[in-house]
Amino acid sequence: MVRIYMIGFILLATMCTGCENGHLNLTEKDTGKTITLSVGQDFTVTLPGNPTTGYTWKLNAAKTNGVSQVKKLNYIGDSDSKLVGSGGSFTFTFKVTAKGKNRITLEYLRPWEKGVPAAKTFEINIDGV
Repeated sequence: MVRIYMIGFILLATMCTGCENGHLNLTEKDTGKTITLSVGQDFTVTLPGNPTTGYTWKLNAAKTNGVSQVKKLNYIGDSDSKLVGSGGSFTFTFKVTAKGKNRITLEYLRPWEKGVPAAKTFEINIDGV
């Protein structure tokens, strides 16, 4: 019985990693993970980037059946740096809209370069419950 409680506690602690006031915040270190979220729950993905290089993060929408982007992509420059051309963070906000297994793939690329692989890729698997 103690073993079952311990496993439940570990699962709960794992699910809440990155949670802040019930809101899940994912970062680059979370790529490749699987998370379980309830239908209706929202979460953010914040990734580093530098739009002055021509690169931006783009959602590969072909793989997101039960998850929707609910806010426009937001970029905030690093507040520590006053240098022109310094980087910052791109933030996506999503909501789980249906039960089932989903995958979000974000690609860091230059949108005008066709046929060129993304410089970076972020993927997260989402189990909607």
